[in-house]
Amino acid sequence: MKMRFVEPDLTEGPTLNLMMDEIFVVCPRCQARAQSVPFDSKGDSQSAVRRLVCERCGLVKNLSGRSISYYWADTSPLEPYFQLPLWLNISCCGRSLWFFNFRHMELIEKYVQAELREKQRHPEYGWFNGSLYNRLPKFIKEAHNREEVLKAIEILKRKA
Repeated sequence: MKMRFVEPDLTEGPTLNLMMDEIFVVCPRCQARAQSVPFDSKGDSQSAVRRLVCERCGLVKNLSGRSISYYWADTSPLEPYFQLPLWLNISCCGRSLWFFNFRHMELIEKYVQAELREKQRHPEYGWFNGSLYNRLPKFIKEAHNREEVLKAIEILKRKA
């Protein structure tokens, strides 16, 4: 039986912005995994104040007032606030496969594993193409890359 993935409708579906609550980066001081997180009382993932924290070396930095713009890219991506390399990043199919955090990686892994992918039409709003899955690069969606993408995700899981 084929594995099936049903994309949540636009009121439930994840977006790339929702994955930015916790972003794993390479610590600029010790090269270990650090985290870029919102740092305000609201817990807003798009907070104007971000904090960079490395548990290994104790580095802590705050950053405020930076507006962000982020898109999938062929090159090694940078975290949109501190402009540091992403921790969950690997070359795959001649491109850069990256994730902000484990939740982001798990969502994409489930999507890639599925041989049958379905979208749902929202009864009020119709078709929606702003979800995390609609915005994936073509190489991740292509069936002939499935095995290579899943192997790359496995390598990143072991790294973590």
